[in-house]
Amino acid sequence: MRALDLFAGMGGATLGIRQTGLFDTVEAVEIDECTAWLHDHVAGDTIRGDIPELDPSDFARPDLLWMSPPCQPFTFHAQRPGWVDKRSRLIQEVPRWVRALRPRFVVCEQVRLALPWWEVFAEDFRQMGYRAWTGLLGAEQFGVPQSRTRAYLIASLESDATPPIPTHRRFASHYESRQDNLDAHLPLWRSMAAVVEADEDWASLHTGRTLGDSKARQERSFHHPAPTLTTGAGSFRLHAPPVFFGKNPSPRGLTIREGLELQGFPPHVV
Repeated sequence: MRALDLFAGMGGATLGIRQTGLFDTVEAVEIDECTAWLHDHVAGDTIRGDIPELDPSDFARPDLLWMSPPCQPFTFHAQRPGWVDKRSRLIQEVPRWVRALRPRFVVCEQVRLALPWWEVFAEDFRQMGYRAWTGLLGAEQFGVPQSRTRAYLIASLESDATPPIPTHRRFASHYESRQDNLDAHLPLWRSMAAVVEADEDWASLHTGRTLGDSKARQERSFHHPAPTLTTGAGSFRLHAPPVFFGKNPSPRGLTIREGLELQGFPPHVV
């Protein structure tokens, strides 16, 4: 089978597609040269190209089309510039490529604010003969030691389109008081402690992002998944608990390897 990953970034989706063992060929397209170089290293050779300028007919029909257009125009932290940001128009490439290639399966991923777009596209795909599902999925529900909720669109020409079955419990602040027991039969999430190499004295991870909003700051126990890591992850700091005798270790930042592993990349990436 063949897969095509558009807006491939540094290779997270391509790497996951390859790891399924289902696909003989996985092509990936990325415009940014630095990011494409990282993709080459992480997940294999990358086609350099600007998606709106490419002709889908130049590509063989894929069994799976994966599209994750840029998230920046749809994030809270970007102030949601919408159509002021030219990258927001890239989401319109999704139906263009699906109409042109008619892949057997389609998966699209974005931040949660893009969910209304997926719902509109899903209805369009149904008119083309697809069965489609849209909804939110949390990374921690699938063994990633990070709580990262994203909006998905899954479509299929051959079978019902259904979301993957979670392997771990979802995470919520004050979990014990808010858990609805619907996933109590599942193992707990993977915690930061499973990934980050630190002394037992280290107790939490703080986000030190300064966006003019104190709510942007978070604190997570090592026994919880990490909060969503962003391109500003260099400002995340590991903190030790207060001690009354002796000296507290100085806070330190995440290493590149730790940041990648918290997002689900395997250790060999770095």
